[in-house]
Amino acid sequence: MLKINCIVVDDDSFSSKVMTSFISRTSSLSLAGYFASAIDAVNFLLSKEAENIGIVFLDIEMPEMSGIEFMRTVDLSHIEVIMYSSQEKYALESYEYDVCDYLLKPVSYARFIKSVNKAKLRIDQKGSGVISETAKNVVENDTRPSICLKDINGQTHKIHQDDIALIQAMENYIKISTPYAQLTIHMTMKRIMDLLSTDEVVRVHRSFAVGRRYVVRASADEVVAQIGTKETKMPLSRTYRVVIKSLMEGKDVWSEG
Repeated sequence: MLKINCIVVDDDSFSSKVMTSFISRTSSLSLAGYFASAIDAVNFLLSKEAENIGIVFLDIEMPEMSGIEFMRTVDLSHIEVIMYSSQEKYALESYEYDVCDYLLKPVSYARFIKSVNKAKLRIDQKGSGVISETAKNVVENDTRPSICLKDINGQTHKIHQDDIALIQAMENYIKISTPYAQLTIHMTMKRIMDLLSTDEVVRVHRSFAVGRRYVVRASADEVVAQIGTKETKMPLSRTYRVVIKSLMEGKDVWSEG
């Protein structure tokens, strides 16, 4: 099995031991180094030894140089960063740097693995784990509208709005489906639709909204969305029928049947 090389950057001896022990228990990971100083980690990442690093586990609150300052200092475009802290207040700022995930201490192994799987997916999407100059420009110039939402476990996620394939309302909760994840959020359908700033996601029913680019079929009373290989059918209310038919024009997915 090809392992992902990773480093831990954390001045706290207890939490760093937790993270390094998690890494040692995970067969897909290999610990390439531990740094109690962010400055030492920067120097390492600027060396040839760091060419194959895939993941950085990064604490935020550190002396001399914080985790946020660390991210401003070194080019991490080819590395997935999983940040963690005892403070929730840094979560939104961390996602401005396109971090893979943000964990709250104390970190459980189950939550750790979830982050690692997310990082592995992003690495696979980049190809060999080393981002090309073309891909780097795409990342740096990615101006797609996004939204930050907190799930029912208290974790904050940055979601590109055009990645939203399906939203389903469940009383005072909603389930958001993307090609990469499913999130349950304590929020009403009306509230999430008010927050979304583009017409990429459209309402089709009081309990459903769908991402336009995921619609594969639509008729007078039904909309079908495809996420990966799975198709999901949802009812189309009369209230939204005219809007949906208009949006689907020219896409050859509307049927009068």
